Amino acid sequence: MAGGGKVSARQKMINMMYLVLTALLALNVSKEIIKAFNLIENSLDNSTKNIVQKNSAVLGSLVKTAAENKAAAAAVSYCNQVQGISKSLIDRLNAIKTELLLRSGDQKDPKMGRKQEPEAMLVKGGVAELTQGDNMEVHGNYFMKENEGKNGTDLQDAINKARVDMLAVMSKASNDAILAASPETKDVDGSYESDRRENLFVCKQCDQFQWNRTNLGVHVS
Repeated sequence: MAGGGKVSARQKMINMMYLVLTALLALNVSKEIIKAFNLIENSLDNSTKNIVQKNSAVLGSLVKTAAENKAAAAAVSYCNQVQGISKSLIDRLNAIKTELLLRSGDQKDPKMGRKQEPEAMLVKGGVAELTQGDNMEVHGNYFMKENEGKNGTDLQDAINKARVDMLAVMSKASNDAILAASPETKDVDGSYESDRRENLFVCKQCDQFQWNRTNLGVHVS
């Protein structure tokens, strides 16, 4: 064979077995990676729920004192602005996620984009594995090919805009005279690292994990 002679039938069989074995190994690795992504998705879902609960408690505490405390009222206003920005982007991401699930399922029910077998539920009470978790074309076509890639660039622009808008709110809050003048926002050294500022920062983080869990594969500048 090294000298360029004909390959024997035995060698052809061995080569074929190696190809089959390599393919099987690749398939097994792929399945394990897909399962790992599902575990990550469920983990991020749980983290998101915990953060949302914490944010709700923080905002609820601020709302209770807003009528009597100008600083709390200002913090509530900024929190609401940030949550509005967050909700707008998250709603958009969820709509895209639903569309991709429809395309990978039966085109009628997004639930069919996920496996229905009990063993596909890797985390109790979580979400099942995707029906076509190894299909790289569904989201690739949606973001990169359809409308000449406009779906992808529009999402990228939306994410970047949300970041800019959120930073603008945070910048405004950092320079808010009412927050700065409140004794509850001052440390003993005169700096402003109070519970109010921390609460506002927590509101900024609202559903942050939900943004990341989508794994949409879009580069954000």
